Amino acid sequence: MANNTEHTYRVTFSELLVSSKDAFDSQLEQFFEQDDELTFQVRMPSNEDSTPPGLLIYISPKQGARMPEAWGAILDQHNLVWVGAENSGNEVHVARRVGLALLAPSVAGTYGQFDLARVYLSGFSGGGRVASMMIPSYPTLFSGAIFICGANPVMVATEETVAQIEHLPLVFLTGTGDFNLEDTQWSLQTYQQAGLSRAQLMVIEGLDHALPEASAIDDALNALS
Repeated sequence: MANNTEHTYRVTFSELLVSSKDAFDSQLEQFFEQDDELTFQVRMPSNEDSTPPGLLIYISPKQGARMPEAWGAILDQHNLVWVGAENSGNEVHVARRVGLALLAPSVAGTYGQFDLARVYLSGFSGGGRVASMMIPSYPTLFSGAIFICGANPVMVATEETVAQIEHLPLVFLTGTGDFNLEDTQWSLQTYQQAGLSRAQLMVIEGLDHALPEASAIDDALNALS
């Protein structure tokens, strides 16, 4: 897999769907046109690790999807590829945002093999809320998740779904100054009450409604391992 490189990857929906059939939810196709041109930001780890990297799929509340520059060294340490879809912000229909996140692994796959046992989902603010909605909806696709300053309570889930995700590591990351702090705490409680034993809260002292520093992301990624 290519190292130390940031890529802007453009592809039509129909082209990407061919390699995503196994993971893509066919009910979401109505929110795309076959000739939609999709754009993803991809960053490869720059370390010399010879093992296949894991994957961190990021859902942004804004139109852009580049990785925060300060996080690069941490993702390198964890040997993770970053993939985020452009034009997937809060003003975009939730179903389309979900679909773009489901397509992200196929984008990463165009650059080489990655570790299917380390496919993590994350998002900030409204992106975190979408990510939290996806975990119980697609219980077998992800190895863990980090919801940053935004998460929704778990909705009614079947016993089968709970069984599939009950040991999945989930980090609800927020800050003492985040206006979503109480909402995030409540959302976490609904996950714990549903029986998800590895759902945990990280509250960063002094963090407002903003992306945290790299050290907090390092702690969150360690919690997923």
